[in-house]
Amino acid sequence: MQKIIFIILVFVPLLFARAPVVSNVHVNQSDISSDSGAICTWQGMVTFDVQDTAIDTLYISTLLSAAAGIYVPDSLWGDIKTIAGTNKTVYFRFTNASSFGAGCSLRVTAGDSACDAFCEPLQPFPRRVITYEDMEVRHNMYCWGIFGSHYWGKEVPGTFNRRTLYNEPGWRVRGTVSAAVGNNACPGPRCENINRMFFMYRYTGTRLNTMTVQMYNMDEADNYHMTVPIIKGQWASMTVDWKNGVPNSGGGDGFQAGERMDEITLYMGYPWDNATDTIFLDNIILYAPEADSVNAVRNMVEPMPRRVGYIGSFETGTKAEHWPGEYELTQTGVSGAYYAFARAIANPLGGKYVKLDLQGVEYHGRYASNQTRLMFRYFIKSASKEMKIQFIDSLNTVLTLTYQVILNNLASEQWQWAMADFTNNATESHNFQIKAGASVDYIVFKMDDAQEGDEFYVDEVTLYEPR
Repeated sequence: MQKIIFIILVFVPLLFARAPVVSNVHVNQSDISSDSGAICTWQGMVTFDVQDTAIDTLYISTLLSAAAGIYVPDSLWGDIKTIAGTNKTVYFRFTNASSFGAGCSLRVTAGDSACDAFCEPLQPFPRRVITYEDMEVRHNMYCWGIFGSHYWGKEVPGTFNRRTLYNEPGWRVRGTVSAAVGNNACPGPRCENINRMFFMYRYTGTRLNTMTVQMYNMDEADNYHMTVPIIKGQWASMTVDWKNGVPNSGGGDGFQAGERMDEITLYMGYPWDNATDTIFLDNIILYAPEADSVNAVRNMVEPMPRRVGYIGSFETGTKAEHWPGEYELTQTGVSGAYYAFARAIANPLGGKYVKLDLQGVEYHGRYASNQTRLMFRYFIKSASKEMKIQFIDSLNTVLTLTYQVILNNLASEQWQWAMADFTNNATESHNFQIKAGASVDYIVFKMDDAQEGDEFYVDEVTLYEPR
């Protein structure tokens, strides 16, 4: 017995002396992408250092730590062999049907030693923002229908907006007491072949582990749904790919380019307790991503928005009801646009302009943030290469503030993307900078030097808060 104890006492220090140590874990954020194969599939590269006095060939494990403390093993390279040294490289790919929240930790383990690094899948700015809802403004009757009730965000810890949406208790779904929350994206925006949806949610109960996400296909007159796991008790985010949606009828070909969507709904099933359970919904962004996600991430100049506050896509509906303003709504004049677009008209003060009315009910416009940007596509036929972008805040008509960004050297006779950053921009007549809570009532695109025969068009106008 004494001999056994002696052997253990001698052997344990040797084990500790030989134990490898992993350190300096670094995730190459520019290489992280989220592909379209599953609800959450990440791929990228991580580097790290390994010290080992014995210079052993080591097994290195990589794990992903979700916000809820769940560790998900690497789906392709669970364990790899390496020898001691610095700047080791592991290419990873995680696939898991779970919501990871806003960010996670990538854990690299060697022996008993582990080291974490922050990990967030960067997604480039969408090829198209199809529709959105930030719950900030009760839009007019032609824009959105709401299933649920507005809730002031300041009363819900974890939200960064003024408002969220929560369930109206007592919904009955499939014969059981359940809950639902969602909205109606009128007038039926057109989807693409690849359609993803980012949204934020918070479930306050403990009994349910999944929820059903559903979107209506107007052309097929059918709902597509998928069941997804949820994080409980905190705000989390999720991105779903609608190619994984299953039609309720059992038939259908999925969402195709040009087909129109309508309702977006989250369903919480049985058992549901109205006294303790609440589902909150916020910041929906339905979008069409770039087809090649890896190269799009590596070449991107702007990541996925943190919040979208307005889009002007002009693709369906009427100008008077859905896209009010001063311009001509058209589908002709130039090719290469996504469906319909806005054509500039003569400005009584000279040049040409497009003025968009960002209508709302409770508040006239849409909310700005401390960081506010505008992404849009343009096409110009003009010798002038300068365009003025203006945000107009009427302040209940008491005082009008105009924030302006000037873009120069614009491309001629081709559709191009442009971004106007209003974050540090002062108004024309007052030394104010646009801040969170300011109202953007109108967006104006002006080419003061445009002549009578000149033309310019704008499309895919997106007001957003950058990440």
